[in-house]
Amino acid sequence: MKEVLDSKFLLTHYITDDEEVLSRTRGKLAQLRKERRGVLPSIVLAEVTNAVCRAAGRDKALAQARALEHYGLEVVPLDV
Repeated sequence: MKEVLDSKFLLTHYITDDEEVLSRTRGKLAQLRKERRGVLPSIVLAEVTNAVCRAAGRDKALAQARALEHYGLEVVPLDV
């Protein structure tokens, strides 16, 4: 079964300083990638990129957006 990632999950992953939380989010992302079950809506990608841009700058936001696009998650357009 596919799992749809949301903005809250990804922002928690990128912004947390808590090693336990980061370990759990990394594990979940790795599992979804390995099993090819992760779905990333394009609107979530846009929301996360915008939030990271505001918090850490454009370069970091674009790097993370590119990484998500190539991470093995299925990026789906908003209209699907």
